[in-house]
Amino acid sequence: MAGEEPTSIEAIRAELRPSIRPNEQGQRWAKKWTVQARQRARERHRQLSEKSAALFLKHDTDTSGELTRDQVAAIMKELDDGKDPSSDEVEFIMRMARAPKSPQDALTLKQFTVAVATWECYIKEFAPDSSAVEGSIEEAFKTFDTDNSGRLSYEQLKELMQTLEGGRTHRAPRYVSDIDVEWLLSKADIVGDGQLNKKE
Repeated sequence: MAGEEPTSIEAIRAELRPSIRPNEQGQRWAKKWTVQARQRARERHRQLSEKSAALFLKHDTDTSGELTRDQVAAIMKELDDGKDPSSDEVEFIMRMARAPKSPQDALTLKQFTVAVATWECYIKEFAPDSSAVEGSIEEAFKTFDTDNSGRLSYEQLKELMQTLEGGRTHRAPRYVSDIDVEWLLSKADIVGDGQLNKKE
């Protein structure tokens, strides 16, 4: 149209440019997500603390301020819909709750809160009807537990680690040494029998 100045390329670019640059938008989204994630984490912790405190008061019948192994086992049964926990499961929960302290046969409220969180996580992961089981830790454990002992020996654990390393990248997998296996056992073998069970 006569009398109008031609639109410059820079003006067109400015018109097409978003009001918020992608990087800035991503940073704002990340900040918002982080805040929401922290809020959800605080809420989960609050619910866990309240639930643990109620269970603690219910089963601390002698008002000693601690729960014995038998009392913890009873709570584990209650949380698992009446299914009795095995002795290995009770031992694992007791040790996890007191880590890194030496194991004893009683838990304080703070330690018991850790025990409840650990046990509920274990139930969710290994429940037979859980959708999380397929293709997860349970399936991996079964694959390498070739003797169906319920535990991974040193050799079975090493084979598992080698398989995981093989799928880590498209490059050649990192060599898994005996030191790597021994280090993992030293960190994960809570029960202390030189093997890893599913809970560990």
